[in-house]
Amino acid sequence: EFWVVPFCGSIGYCPADGEETEIHIVLRDHGPPTEDLIQQLTTFTDPSCGQRGGPNLCVDNGVSAFAPIAMDGSVTQGVTIFPFFNPATCFDSNFVVCTQEQVDAQIESGTATLARTGDALQAIVTLVVPEL
Repeated sequence: EFWVVPFCGSIGYCPADGEETEIHIVLRDHGPPTEDLIQQLTTFTDPSCGQRGGPNLCVDNGVSAFAPIAMDGSVTQGVTIFPFFNPATCFDSNFVVCTQEQVDAQIESGTATLARTGDALQAIVTLVVPEL
């Protein structure tokens, strides 16, 4: 995969003058660790993923979205399952198609804290994940 990093140094965190950026944290399960752990941790769809012929499911399994934070401080909120894999709509919709395995991989609960100091952001995420 090839990424172009914008001049301000971060993909997606380059607000226009006078604007702030919304931060979205998306969690992704890559399955059991592989021999090439660095590639698994740093590649969205690594070779261990079923989408690339590997044995692991690799599925987005949680999300938390923050409104812009204009000043130094922190905000804590819940982490929810990834909306695409909501069991209430996953199996009963003409648009969304997912598997029971993808639904089962969704986080059980969690919180995310986003802290801002100047132009630096830090995320601290605590999760309860299912045992598959």
